[in-house]
Amino acid sequence: MGLAAPHLLPFLEQLRSSQRAQEVLAKEMPRHFVSPAHPATWFLPGYAAYVLAPTNPRAFGRPFHDEFRGPFDWLDAASGYAGLVAFAGSLVAVAAVRRRRAWPFLGFALASLLLVAQALPLAHLVYAVPPLRAPAYSRFLPVACLALAVAGALGVDRLLSRRGGRLAPALALAAAAAVSLWQNAEPWVLALWVLLAAAALAGRYRPRWGAAGLALVLLLDLVPWAEDFLPASHPALFYPPSQLLAALRRQTAEGGPWRAAGEGQTVFPSLLPVYGIAELRTHNPLAPAPYLRVLRAAFGFAPAGNNYFPALHGLEHPLLDFLNVRYVLWSSPDPVPGHFERVDDGGAPPFRLYRNPRALPRWFVPAAVDVIRPGDLERWLAALGDGRRVAVFAEEPVGEWARQPPREAGVRALAVRPGRIALEVATPRPTLVATSLHSFAGWHAAAVPPGGPRRSLPTVLVDGAFLGVVVPAGTTRVELRYVPPGLVAGLWLCGLALLACGALLVRGRRA
Repeated sequence: MGLAAPHLLPFLEQLRSSQRAQEVLAKEMPRHFVSPAHPATWFLPGYAAYVLAPTNPRAFGRPFHDEFRGPFDWLDAASGYAGLVAFAGSLVAVAAVRRRRAWPFLGFALASLLLVAQALPLAHLVYAVPPLRAPAYSRFLPVACLALAVAGALGVDRLLSRRGGRLAPALALAAAAAVSLWQNAEPWVLALWVLLAAAALAGRYRPRWGAAGLALVLLLDLVPWAEDFLPASHPALFYPPSQLLAALRRQTAEGGPWRAAGEGQTVFPSLLPVYGIAELRTHNPLAPAPYLRVLRAAFGFAPAGNNYFPALHGLEHPLLDFLNVRYVLWSSPDPVPGHFERVDDGGAPPFRLYRNPRALPRWFVPAAVDVIRPGDLERWLAALGDGRRVAVFAEEPVGEWARQPPREAGVRALAVRPGRIALEVATPRPTLVATSLHSFAGWHAAAVPPGGPRRSLPTVLVDGAFLGVVVPAGTTRVELRYVPPGLVAGLWLCGLALLACGALLVRGRRA
């Protein structure tokens, strides 16, 4: 009964209402009450294994290779392992580092591991506060691993130091080896501990030799360990190619780029991009809410925790044209929109491939622009009859471009690369260029005249979730660029950190 603590009470309430309530409660309830005399009851069943993750690369065996003895989500458990050097160094830090500099890191790592392992005394305290029930505590494993590595670095520095006593580090190293080998004493792990001990001994007399030995232990430990978590079979067994998908990939590139989709549950969301085919759906319930709002209103596509792969229906909706969906894979007996054209050769039943001749380019001048309020988006989508008709919110700085767009205006793609698109727009008066690109923060639009300076162009939200660009009159080269928010600031901070590390290194050598 490996239940997460937030679901324990609802589970018990369901049990009380069942016919077998008394029998099941008598059998299962004692396992979920904390008893100091029975340490096995301190954790939910199976979760205590997370605490053991830092101790041994083979603590749970090898997924895909051996019988795995760890928690059911062993990939999470794997992210809590920083290597034997970090584990040994953290125990040395507890025993030998002066002023206890490693204690904050070790305390954070321990608290994180206990949260992930669903230690019931701690879990009862945490889940007593409703807002604290929301976080996914398994996400603490990587930061716990990082904190353990920092503490381990302090211990390794003490291990390679010539100053101070030798007894405490030696005893801590022996204790770490004992705990680790108690988990799994296979020859490879034993050899790693022998090499680690030899590097520590050499470091007392030749610190550089010791450091080189510990680096070798890290390589011999983490590289094979990480490789064991890769699937053991050929990648084609997971995503086998097929003639139908190969044909679909060719067709979406012809005259495009075009997107494709699968009707109902013909293909899982985000599966087509594995084959190099652009898709309109996402499998992640944490996708941008404005985009999911549009897909829900038009096609009933609403991913959630209890409906991770929802079906895609209502493909006769004109928004499909706006979204640049040229091809649709179909396998259900549901009626096909009358304007769809079948283009497969019939050789891959029950799958059929249809072309949507009304699909619009990913960037175009709309036939009409409606100014609506954000709360009216669903109503507007329900009444939409033409994919070339778009909507902008009244909160946007609406100008003369929101009038009837000029029929003479046109858009031509000059260069299309991921994150950088060049368009040529010709229009007799200012107009809106609508795109079916998600309006993520980080998109920037600019006019690039030949030999002249770049000039930023205003962007607006189209159809509640997509990027629109307001282009001035004339023939304009428009560049759309995507720069992840925070990238520039992060690069500056990285450069400053490297300069600071270099300054400290020079200062240390002079000292």
